[in-house]
Amino acid sequence: MIVDNDKPGHEDPAVGVLAGMVEQLVVLPTRTAVEAALIRGVPGHQLRETVETLEDFGMHTLPPDLSDDDIADYLITTKVIKKQGLGVPGHEVGDSSGLT
Repeated sequence: MIVDNDKPGHEDPAVGVLAGMVEQLVVLPTRTAVEAALIRGVPGHQLRETVETLEDFGMHTLPPDLSDDDIADYLITTKVIKKQGLGVPGHEVGDSSGLT
C-alpha cells in the first residue's frame, strides 16, 4: 500500500494501523502526493494521450499551448488529478474495507 505524505507534520493515525495489516507499506517523502508520484517521469506525450482519453469521462482539457514537457507540472500544480477524484469510489483515507 502507498500512503502519501503531502501534509508535513501530520501523520495519519491510520498509518500505524495499516502497517499491521498489509505486507508492505510505502510512505512517500514529505510533500509528495500519490498523484504526483504516479505521473512524475511519465513522458509528456503519454500524459497528453491519457488526459485526452479521460476527457470523455469529465477530465478537464489541457491548455492548447501547453508543451509535453510541462504537462506533469501542470497536472500537479493545478491539482487537476486530485480534484477529479480518480481514486477508488467509496474508499476514503483510513477506510480499509475491501482493500488488501
